[in-house]
Amino acid sequence: MKFPITLPVIVLAAISQIANAQNYPSILKVQGEHRVYAVPEILEVNIPLQVKDVSYEACSSQLVRTYNDLSNALVKAGIEKDQIKSSGLNIQEFYNYNERERKLEGYTGSIQIYIKMPHDDAKLQNIMRTLRDDRFKFGYNLGFSLSEKQKETLEADAIKSAVADARAKADAMAEALGMKLIAVQEINYGYTEGRQDFLTRDKMAMATREMSDTGDLQLNPQLQEVYRNVGVIWHIAK
Repeated sequence: MKFPITLPVIVLAAISQIANAQNYPSILKVQGEHRVYAVPEILEVNIPLQVKDVSYEACSSQLVRTYNDLSNALVKAGIEKDQIKSSGLNIQEFYNYNERERKLEGYTGSIQIYIKMPHDDAKLQNIMRTLRDDRFKFGYNLGFSLSEKQKETLEADAIKSAVADARAKADAMAEALGMKLIAVQEINYGYTEGRQDFLTRDKMAMATREMSDTGDLQLNPQLQEVYRNVGVIWHIAK
């Protein structure tokens, strides 16, 4: 059975809404942000191993043999076996084009080899010496990345500092307006108007490279950045 809403109830509800509005007449939106930096601890090496041969079988055999030889040479140089990763084996035909005719010349085989390990100058020099071998001159890319522990620590520091920055800005603005912060209405973290709130410059980041007098490669990794921002909405009142 339904009971009609009486006028006094409606009036009381309206008064309650007005009272709430009077308690929190205004809001203040603030975005706090912070950047933290660190020297990356992880060294990454990318080696694009590639071979060619006239037959598919010979190309496949040569590719596997060269990969095993390079892996064994890297382990002998002091690199742990589980630090050496590889992508899938890929073999493709390659052609020679002459007078609008396409002639099969043979096959190209490739494997991407990745080394990811804590930055160690001695092991780095061993890797470079190994890659100077005529059998393994495929070229390479070097870079640095933050370790998982670094990411966790920097992220936590950036979040805490971003929140503190938001509070400091809100306090300053509220004081300038002659008002005071009452309570937090909303915290916006993880998405801010289409802008990424987390930016890290890692994954094969550029590094300064210098050759020493002995021919060894000296790497000076650049500082990498972790950025966080947090949006906070406060209720404010006189």
